[in-house]
Amino acid sequence: MNIYFAFAVFGKPIRYVVQAVLPAMVAIFIGTVLIAMVPALSTALPVWLMASAGRLVP
Repeated sequence: MNIYFAFAVFGKPIRYVVQAVLPAMVAIFIGTVLIAMVPALSTALPVWLMASAGRLVP
């Protein structure tokens, strides 16, 4: 929906807008898949922060 909004506001062809947005969409998709497939990516920061605060991490 935002692609169509950008198309209307900036007056650029829809193909130009899609090509400009596509790299960001791919990066978001890959990041989401990585976090879903490798749980350590989403739990590493809280574990590290809890350890640095001196709390035991199960």
